[in-house]
Amino acid sequence: MDSTNVSAIILAAGESKRLQTNKLLLMYRGKPLIEHVMHLVRSFDFHEVLLVVSEENLLELQRFEYESVNGHRKRVQIPEDFKILVNQHINRGLSHSVVFSTEVASGEAYLFLTVDQPLLTSNLINEILSSGNTRNIVFPMKQGKPCSPTFFGREFRTDLLHVKGQTGGSSIRDLYTFAHIKIPVENETQLLDIDTLEDYSILRGIL
Repeated sequence: MDSTNVSAIILAAGESKRLQTNKLLLMYRGKPLIEHVMHLVRSFDFHEVLLVVSEENLLELQRFEYESVNGHRKRVQIPEDFKILVNQHINRGLSHSVVFSTEVASGEAYLFLTVDQPLLTSNLINEILSSGNTRNIVFPMKQGKPCSPTFFGREFRTDLLHVKGQTGGSSIRDLYTFAHIKIPVENETQLLDIDTLEDYSILRGIL
């Protein structure tokens, strides 16, 4: 599917409980993780980009400053064309971010991305998009298991609007196995997600 028909949805409302610090602002290669995913998304001509963020995370983003590679102080810049969706009910779990963003999204499909996979490549996103249509679910495989990012065709909109708890869209993905398109990934390092300090240590060791 052409990216111009797809709503890209960045899920950034989590509390980072296992990490015990805000993962959006963890630094890697001179910039916070949130900027890595925003840069990746901006390299495509998506129908729209929705950034789902908690009120607390948004305030932290607005206050956060860091030193750039050239020594200047910088703030996180959310692109003006991104639609910021403030999730006021993060206590309802990841599913609420999925429901909330799906309600707003107007594309023919939805690509859900997280902020904690800074090594994702545009080639992988291209593979996912080129395999996607309105009737299937596309995702990469990591160690034989489904992994983010995940593409849902519009046919699954109603199901996405009714997910509950912490499972997010994975419960819908697991329900409709006949619709799966699994993307094999030769270099699984790019699928590393940062959930713990150990994960972050691994990331920092990758050049």
